[in-house]
Amino acid sequence: MHQTFADGDAIGHDIQGMYDVFDKMNVSVAVFCEYNLADPKYRTIDATSLRKKIKVKNNIVIYHHSIHWEFGETVLQQASCQIVVRYHNITPTKFFKGYSKKYVQITEAGRLQTQRLAENYNFYWLSASNYNNLEILGYGVDVASTDVVAPFHKIEHMDDVPANQNVLSTLIRTSMVNVLFIGRVASNKGHKRICKVARAYKELFGNNFVFWIVGGFDNEISKYNEELQNYIYKWGLQDNVIFTQKVPIETLKSYILGCDLFLCVSEHEGFCVPLIECQYHGLPVVACESTAIGETLGQEQLLFSEFDEDLIASAIHEVATDKETSSYLIEKGRENYYSRFTNEILAQRFFQFIDKVSGGTLS
Repeated sequence: MHQTFADGDAIGHDIQGMYDVFDKMNVSVAVFCEYNLADPKYRTIDATSLRKKIKVKNNIVIYHHSIHWEFGETVLQQASCQIVVRYHNITPTKFFKGYSKKYVQITEAGRLQTQRLAENYNFYWLSASNYNNLEILGYGVDVASTDVVAPFHKIEHMDDVPANQNVLSTLIRTSMVNVLFIGRVASNKGHKRICKVARAYKELFGNNFVFWIVGGFDNEISKYNEELQNYIYKWGLQDNVIFTQKVPIETLKSYILGCDLFLCVSEHEGFCVPLIECQYHGLPVVACESTAIGETLGQEQLLFSEFDEDLIASAIHEVATDKETSSYLIEKGRENYYSRFTNEILAQRFFQFIDKVSGGTLS
């Protein structure tokens, strides 16, 4: 269950991955959502069917929780079957204050809903990261009712997608240092920090660089978008910080393959799929510790404990200009991906958790 079920979306990919696990086991599975933008091969059901299925004791409902959903909570209250809350985390309200009253209300309601679901019901909780799980344990949920499995993803599917050769060749042939960030423009994602790092890089190392920010703008936080543009013009970064907005997957692949490194200075992540996406494709990462970023990134990676634009700019320059440093980060990044985050590893861990929830009836 989730309000929206969409291709190209991290939660949508997680739902599809879980669906595929059940389908391979010949377990009957269906998705309920209010807005369906996903591949039709994934079977969906309507509210009438859902209400019938939640009354069957041996069924399991997996409720993907990422925002306030009044109807979803009503369904959980009425269910007679086992409930698993898949917790993706909800962005704290503080990030939207001064930008969007709507988002303040939605996130505040969502976090209160998380607290109610944790404190008032005997549900199982499956978190996308240890960071998320610690939040749930803080509400008093029994640790035996929780587990952590990273989100399923479509990272390796990009192998079958041809890169946009025009974009890729431009990135490869340029003498510029190309730095990438992937993520929608949101006030928790660290875009102001990116601008500060760009300013520091320009002051320390000159103008021979571009920060490519791949992700769409949100008109709901137009004031934040304006602040970013003000930073760029104030510091003369018009040619150095480029917002591509949303791009086709072919173009996204070109940025991943053609840039020198990935920069992540986001201030709130419940997981962070682009980190492991870049590690899989051999793009070194420079990051700042926050929420689930460090645990996702893994060991022996370039991770700063605190945000310092001068140090981070210096790290970018080191990675971009020193092959040995870059190669080491690439090697350890790939080890992180293949030892922890392949869909095969996630499927095994997910099955073990669901088998526990079902009392062993699936094995």
